[in-house]
Amino acid sequence: MFKKLMRRLDQFINTATGTGDGKAWNTYYQSLGGFVNSTTLTNMYQNEWLARKIVDLPAIDALSVELEFASDEPLDAFLEEVERLKLMDKVLLAVITARLYGGAAIIIGPDESAASMPNSELIPENVKGIKTLNVVDGYELQPLDWNSDVFTEGFGMPETWMYNPQPGGGATPGAGTVVHNSRVLIFKGDYVPKKGFQGNSEMVWPYGQSVIQSNFTSIRDYEILEDAATEIAQAFSIKTLKILNLMDLLSDDDGDAMLQTRASVVNTQLSAHKTLVIDTEEALEFRNPNISGFDKLYDGVIDQVCGSSCIPRQRLFTQQLGTLAGAEETTKAYYDYLGRIQHSVEENVDIALKLIAAIVGLNDFTWKFSDLTKPDEKTIAETRKIVAETDQIYIQNQVLTPEEIEQSRFGDGYSMETQLLEGEAGDASMEEVEFEEE
Repeated sequence: MFKKLMRRLDQFINTATGTGDGKAWNTYYQSLGGFVNSTTLTNMYQNEWLARKIVDLPAIDALSVELEFASDEPLDAFLEEVERLKLMDKVLLAVITARLYGGAAIIIGPDESAASMPNSELIPENVKGIKTLNVVDGYELQPLDWNSDVFTEGFGMPETWMYNPQPGGGATPGAGTVVHNSRVLIFKGDYVPKKGFQGNSEMVWPYGQSVIQSNFTSIRDYEILEDAATEIAQAFSIKTLKILNLMDLLSDDDGDAMLQTRASVVNTQLSAHKTLVIDTEEALEFRNPNISGFDKLYDGVIDQVCGSSCIPRQRLFTQQLGTLAGAEETTKAYYDYLGRIQHSVEENVDIALKLIAAIVGLNDFTWKFSDLTKPDEKTIAETRKIVAETDQIYIQNQVLTPEEIEQSRFGDGYSMETQLLEGEAGDASMEEVEFEEE
């Protein structure tokens, strides 16, 4: 008769009792206090599609664009080395890892002309090549020594790091390899002030926090709604068995057992035989739950998730964005968010590219991310088709001449801007229109 309580290992629990019953009750899901631990983050990323998309999608959308290079020197050897090292693939993985756990790093494994230790400063002039670019999470790479010179640029930042890989991630303090900061590219999660790390035994400053941290409540609320929808679907028709003198039956010492036995017989008959045998004084009714307004509740929770994650509904849930004005504003905000992700990795990408350039002998070059809003070939073709259909309407109604269309569209490369011709062709067209109107 009573729901069985169980103790959970993740943080979806009653903070007062530490127990939950597996259902979407208020006693089961409580507000989160403190950092989400690494076990919960890993479980959510592995098993919950919404948490995984919130972590992955912005990183993928921001960093899957091409890099554009410019130089007066040949770029072939440089680009081949960038491709061999899979630099941007490693950067994308590091950003995803940092968004999941709050921090990550790329450890540069150089081939140096002079023998050196990982805890020594990396001298670009001594680097003959790059052997590896290793992506690690912030649990494996922890700050060791700090710059205490107030007059230097790196004051208050780590000078060396302790790298201690363990099966499944994580590290043991006091063991591992010391790595100099010049050999490490640090990627941070969401910003957290120093005091925000107090009480967190896993992730430390200067890293950040997982993006799941600030989206935890929204993800929880969406899961509550999914659980509710599942329960409604599984038990859409509620069976109600009316028993005569029920209260008298329950007052008997054996009444509770008799009632459970009767309910079990009813369920067995309905499920196995599709037939129910009941007393003349009993009655079985089927009632459907009232689900009016559930769609609006669903929309509200989805909007909450999209708002907290900064990911448009169309991208996160593959649903329409709503009004045209709202869609444009939401898309613009998302591109701004992706631009901030790109900006956060520019320094690290620039350090890696300059090191590669020095190795291959490239002295001068510039680079940038391709435009996020640059349309793909399908969008370009569809846009030109719409423009061509509009031009045809203009010609048929003698608003524009074929010469004006040709010059506007293909005079100096393709353009959607329309320029009126000066001279006989344009004047004749306008005279014809004015004559017909008279």
